[in-house]
Formats: sequence, structure tokens, C-alpha cells
Amino acid sequence: MAIATWDEKRFIAVLRAKYGDDAAAVAQRLVDWAIGRGLEITWGKGDHTGYFGPKLRIGDELHTTFRCWTNGKVDSPGFLSDKIRAIPGVTIFNESAKSHPSVEMATLAEADRLSRFLAVWDGYLDEKRKGNR
Repeated sequence: MAIATWDEKRFIAVLRAKYGDDAAAVAQRLVDWAIGRGLEITWGKGDHTGYFGPKLRIGDELHTTFRCWTNGKVDSPGFLSDKIRAIPGVTIFNESAKSHPSVEMATLAEADRLSRFLAVWDGYLDEKRKGNR
């Protein structure tokens, strides 16, 4: 039996069922943000746990951004932890996993936290694009 690949519709529906409308809205905004910036979105495979991860392609190189999971968390590479931690009200979980600390989507749904989170990523994308001109 083939393992299912996740897609936007399935991901948002599962997230909404497990964590509610706020988490689903955060995930949808993250998908829309990635599409709006011309990023490639990788969808995970699996029957129970799903993820998506936007990536910036520059030539033959793919630069990973964050990963959103159906467990209601967003993992980011450790090199941006300090910038993400600086967002008021954001707590990073799994700090011991320096490579991919997590933030709960419910936390990003409050106030302007998601906008600030995305601003961190816009800065990262700008740096990568400028560095490859």
C-alpha cells in the first residue's frame, strides 16, 4: 500500500480538527506567504503525521526555511532561534534540539507574532537572494 503524500487541503483540515481554527489559519497564512514569495513547498509523506516545508531555490541550491507539522508546531533551523525568541510572547520548545527548535502555531496566532515571525523569514530570504546575485 502506498504512503500518502500530504497536500494543502488535507494538512489544513487535519490541523483544524486537532488544534482549531487559529492553528489552521496560521498554517494557511504560512502556505500563502511561501507561495507569494515564490518558494517551493515540500509536502511530507505519511498516514498520521504530516508536514510542509517551504524552500528557496537559487540555481541548483535549495535553502530550507521552516517546517509546519500536524502536531501544531513550526520547526525552524537553530541559526534563527535568537531572532525568533526575540518576538514578544514567543516561547521556543525543544531548545535542546538546536538544529530545529519549535514554536506552537497557537502562539503565533496571537497579536502580531505571525507577522514578526514572517519578517524574520523575509530577512533570511533577502540575505540569501542578495548573497547569490
